[in-house]
Amino acid sequence: MRLIIRSFVNGEKRNLRELGITGVVQQVYTIIDENKFAFDPSNGQKITIDNDNAYLEHLENVFLEDRYHDWRIEGDELYFYGHSGSKGQLHDLLLIIS
Repeated sequence: MRLIIRSFVNGEKRNLRELGITGVVQQVYTIIDENKFAFDPSNGQKITIDNDNAYLEHLENVFLEDRYHDWRIEGDELYFYGHSGSKGQLHDLLLIIS
């Protein structure tokens, strides 16, 4: 499952339940351009980036954030401190959840 979290403040934490996350966060991406590559590569149909079949390419439409280096889960909190931006900067994040 993919979930977009809008306006996550770099350097802060958010409660997983309040974000609607019930599964395990596997990957976190900062969205660079959610309309670029907004298609299903298997059939070429236009879809949104949070669709499980949407094409993701590092440094093109997303930036893959590194677990522990840029984000972590601690208890019921998602901490995000991405080095792709500065502290206090707002990020639109794409989470991959299992």
